[in-house]
Amino acid sequence: MFIVIVMIIVTLKLVANLVANDQFFLLIFSLRGVKVRSLWYFVHWLLGSGITVAGVINIYIGLHAYHAKTSRSVKLWTILFTAEVAAIAFIYLFQDRWDYMKKQGVILGEEQITPTDHATPPRINKNQKELGVLLQMVES
Repeated sequence: MFIVIVMIIVTLKLVANLVANDQFFLLIFSLRGVKVRSLWYFVHWLLGSGITVAGVINIYIGLHAYHAKTSRSVKLWTILFTAEVAAIAFIYLFQDRWDYMKKQGVILGEEQITPTDHATPPRINKNQKELGVLLQMVES
């Protein structure tokens, strides 16, 4: 919990300094391709991920403290929370690869897979050692 509070205070201090220097809007509304904008997105992602990880750790620490104080079993709650975190992590990682999988021809319906328009490169035989033979294959 202490880590989350410190991160929030540091973030608020950073935003207050940027607003005071009129640089806050430069960070948010800068044009694409500008170094400051990519830095802003990286800091935003890093801060969000850090707060998320700190929250998960805080819940596990809270479950452990509850068990230490009451001597009651928290095994079920630990298993349920672990399953929830695993499901969220899977969805987070899966959504990043969804477009890639669709582009690779993974079809979930009954549609037929059509061949591509480009030609596949010829396979090179291990016995063909001369450079001239290899160049002929590439050119044709």
